[in-house]
Amino acid sequence: MSIGWRWCFLLCAVGCSSRPLEVPERGADLGRDLGGVVDASRPPTDGGTCIAHQREPIALGGMHLQGGGTSVPLGRSVRIVVDYNIRAGCDAPADLTSVFQVGNATDFLTVTAFVWRGIGPCVGAATTVRRVLVVPTLPGENGVLAVRDMESGSSALAISRFAPSGSSCAPIAPGQACVLDCSCAAADPGAHCLSLAGGDRVCGHACTEDLDCTDPSARFCIEGDYRCQAAPICRDASSCPAGQRLMSCRCEPFPAQGGLCSCDEQCSGNLCNGTFCFQPCVTAADCGTVCSGEGCAFCTDGMCTFTV
Repeated sequence: MSIGWRWCFLLCAVGCSSRPLEVPERGADLGRDLGGVVDASRPPTDGGTCIAHQREPIALGGMHLQGGGTSVPLGRSVRIVVDYNIRAGCDAPADLTSVFQVGNATDFLTVTAFVWRGIGPCVGAATTVRRVLVVPTLPGENGVLAVRDMESGSSALAISRFAPSGSSCAPIAPGQACVLDCSCAAADPGAHCLSLAGGDRVCGHACTEDLDCTDPSARFCIEGDYRCQAAPICRDASSCPAGQRLMSCRCEPFPAQGGLCSCDEQCSGNLCNGTFCFQPCVTAADCGTVCSGEGCAFCTDGMCTFTV
């Protein structure tokens, strides 16, 4: 198998162009189709603090295989939990990208995490962000998957892959024990065979946060297991990341707020990159409704973009 075969797991759609939320030229009517006027010349109201954000790569603090161990059978998606530290109230998670490369005997996965780094007079306690990266099953996989952190350059994981015995793709209902992804997807498209924190494996939908759970019957993400469930888990407002607010026990995104800005506080819950307001995101789920009659939302370089 040629080493040159690369797969990039990035949110994109073939034949579908995307654009940032429209930002009018300075001097234009900033309220046009943007839900309100943003005055970029308005001084901060807190006596001088002005925080804006810029996107930067960040070294991972660690990564491990979800459910423990160092091996995953061929035919089951690999779920990797990565973590890194940000300053609470200052920084915000941005996108998490990965590049998969098939080698002659070992496959390689390079992971890059990005953050929206707060720029300005901001001091916050270190807090850990955890995200789950799902690597789907692919044809031609080898017996070892080596995972590397792009920013630090370190190799963090070596996952062995093996052929399972006595397994099939017969449909298995959500919440039931499983071995392969195909049996879960046969009963529930989009479902995977998920390894849980206690070592069990069940069919379900993978998640990192509630917004990843789009099925109305399973709208909450179980932390630790990182799977969607039906029973509500009421969040605390302080647990909502930048760009989100607590609504009906879940963290939901603020409405998109376009317009020119110099500080975050001018963006009605969104962030400011020093030029315009934007919705921060890790995946398209952070942008609200992914597709509707008005178009589709994507997470591009850590900010929500929209198509029409």
